[in-house]
Amino acid sequence: MKYPVTGKIPSGLFLLTFQDEQAQATGMLASWVQQVSFDPVMVSVAIEQGRPLLEHLEPGKVFALHLIPEGDKATLRTYAKDFDESMQKANPVMHESYPVPIIPKFNVLVCTVMKHVDVGSHNLLCATIDHEIQDHVYKPFVHLRRSALTY
Repeated sequence: MKYPVTGKIPSGLFLLTFQDEQAQATGMLASWVQQVSFDPVMVSVAIEQGRPLLEHLEPGKVFALHLIPEGDKATLRTYAKDFDESMQKANPVMHESYPVPIIPKFNVLVCTVMKHVDVGSHNLLCATIDHEIQDHVYKPFVHLRRSALTY
């Protein structure tokens, strides 16, 4: 079974960025992000088991979620090819209060990892929202999948 109805649960598309131990801006495309708490305001981010960046996103680590605008397939193509190279070309700036790279053309959630939860094929990061940057007016990209078994 491909679970076509489950695949229709909407999710957004995001660029998740953080600073690694060598002070390099890095990250990944993320699609499974949901708000999971009102008090404190928290989100969950599902990351596939075995992704090397998981070891960097330990509790206490700050990261940013950049909301990709509706229909912005150019951003998806750019970051899907080589995320780190695309990050450098974007000229991210360090947030003035948090140790996290920000790409100025997006609305951003600045988050701190609280815990990891193993949920089968993925690891769920639970993170507080520490700060929001909303310098742009746009609808976020909504992603619907054909099957619950693929991205």
